[in-house]
Amino acid sequence: MSAASSYLKLLAKPVPAVAGTVAREVIIPPPDPRLDDTESARLQDKLASKLATAEVSEAEREGLTDAAGRALGKLVSDGGHAALSPPDIMALEALVVIDGIRPVVDFRDGALMAEPDRLGEWAEVTLRDAARIEEVAQSVGRINLGDRQMGTGFVVGPHTIMTNRHVLEGLAEGQDGAWRFRGEATIAFGDHGAERGFRLSEQDISTCGLGRDYVLMDVAAALDGGELPGALRLEDSRSFVLPNRPVYIVGYPGKPLPGTERFSLLQRLFNCEYGRKRYCPGEVSSGLGEVAETSDKAVFGHDCTTLGGNSGSPVVDLGESSATVVGVHFAGIRRVSNFAYSLAALRDDLEDRALNYV
Repeated sequence: MSAASSYLKLLAKPVPAVAGTVAREVIIPPPDPRLDDTESARLQDKLASKLATAEVSEAEREGLTDAAGRALGKLVSDGGHAALSPPDIMALEALVVIDGIRPVVDFRDGALMAEPDRLGEWAEVTLRDAARIEEVAQSVGRINLGDRQMGTGFVVGPHTIMTNRHVLEGLAEGQDGAWRFRGEATIAFGDHGAERGFRLSEQDISTCGLGRDYVLMDVAAALDGGELPGALRLEDSRSFVLPNRPVYIVGYPGKPLPGTERFSLLQRLFNCEYGRKRYCPGEVSSGLGEVAETSDKAVFGHDCTTLGGNSGSPVVDLGESSATVVGVHFAGIRRVSNFAYSLAALRDDLEDRALNYV
């Protein structure tokens, strides 16, 4: 899916109603989305309202306003075939967040800072299930090497966390099946993920022989005398991974890589603080076996807002239990697709570990 098609899908159709129980059944996708002049004008008015009170320069305000008008005009006239420039994408990204289409919500002292105005159509289900989302978030931590953020991980069993293999490779050097950390490797579960937390163990690290980007690691000891949060519930049914099904991630979005500085304006516009815990709702965009970029049948796509520090974040079902992990996020192309492994599809690979499948 092109960037234009992805933005068109987000901006031209409402978020699905998820206030009630979502049955385990195929969700029929809506017709091909269309953006008209009326909706384009509404979005531009909403951007103007946000910019009127934002701490940005007049030049930045004018630049973003012009880019939004130009980008929306392209989507109206050319649809999913529109050729979007980097300023177009920045403007559309701002609209996606401002309109509550794919919001990014902080935690403060473990509580979800769920402001209805920022959540848009996600407000009802988020506010209803806030306690469950907060409970999930308690078991999601930031993985650090010394003071440096490396990714996100979550508790999946007694003394065991899951994250991505590429996060492990940033922490340690591997040779002949053994791993040696380059420094003190820890996981911390607070809002900022910067407290001392828990030391990770170099022993009993389980990676996948099929080249899949996930890993299980043991927690060696608490550095602050605390207890490891409880293991999250892992979904063992593939029926939860269906296109258009609501999901969310909890993780620690990190600073964008060099070359993506154009998003610094969005950082100031939304008071973003990189490396802190956030809740981001979205949808399954591609089912198992439907992701064009891979032949791995354990991979599905989702469109929750992510950055590099989200590597290893849990993808959680939203709307039924709002507390069961259906996948582990491992990669993404901004607003084109994010990729995750289905935990149900991985169960045979993980059967020798005592994990909290339900």
